[in-house]
Amino acid sequence: MLLLQAAFPFFGAEARTSPVQAAANDSARHDKVIMLVVDALSVDDFTAHRWTHLRAVASHGAIGLMSTRAAGPHTSPAAHVTIGAGARSRAGSLTGLTLMSDEVYGGAPAARLYETLTGLSPTGAVALFIGLSQLLSLAGFAVPTFSDSGELAGPTTSLPSMPGALGQSLTNAGRKTAAIGNSDIFSAEGDNVSWTPRRHAALLAMDAYGRVPLGDVGRSMLLDDPDWPFGLRTDYEATWDTFVSVFDEADVIAVELGDLARLDAYSDWMPPERMG
Repeated sequence: MLLLQAAFPFFGAEARTSPVQAAANDSARHDKVIMLVVDALSVDDFTAHRWTHLRAVASHGAIGLMSTRAAGPHTSPAAHVTIGAGARSRAGSLTGLTLMSDEVYGGAPAARLYETLTGLSPTGAVALFIGLSQLLSLAGFAVPTFSDSGELAGPTTSLPSMPGALGQSLTNAGRKTAAIGNSDIFSAEGDNVSWTPRRHAALLAMDAYGRVPLGDVGRSMLLDDPDWPFGLRTDYEATWDTFVSVFDEADVIAVELGDLARLDAYSDWMPPERMG
């Protein structure tokens, strides 16, 4: 199936990229965590023998299954929030809404929108989670605030189960995170068709402010292709180039490969026999 095989160029690119290959050959630099977010990938798909490239990559690390139970409905967004929070969490209608700081949404630059909605500074972030206030409200917390020294203040410093706890813990330890890629789709309501951001990898990399310091989760990670679900597919060259650009600086990198998620979402648009 073409959508399953599309990930292969991304994995195979390691051999031709010197910074990553150098790290692979240097045991002293094996201090990176790389999370591949492939939503809608089943266990049967993952263990199938035809996935030779994926199995080859996995042979250099470890494979395990994690059942992520959310606090509310067991949806994919809630699972990503739960992993980032370290405790069962809920997802809201804005959970996929992470934007590059210079993206325009609703007629406003994301950085300005983020500051208006949260009262927080977007400084130091390439991507911003616009749904922060909603997500924190669902978790029972207020929006985190700054202390006089510019550090995270309030109850969030002692509550590791809050959204963004993983990224915040890494930030507190002097580590950096990156998020790359998306599962964006177009959605229809009546006669209106609109672009819908779905950037769940960012939920794993963001800090308690909803900020991601490195990577690219924007439209530049996609190619327009009318033969693919929603006319979009992952640009693996752009994804790999971004991965290489953040590799030296980032300690934890979440890469979202969204083609399968788009195919899964496309099931409402086409008959089951076409999905097979």
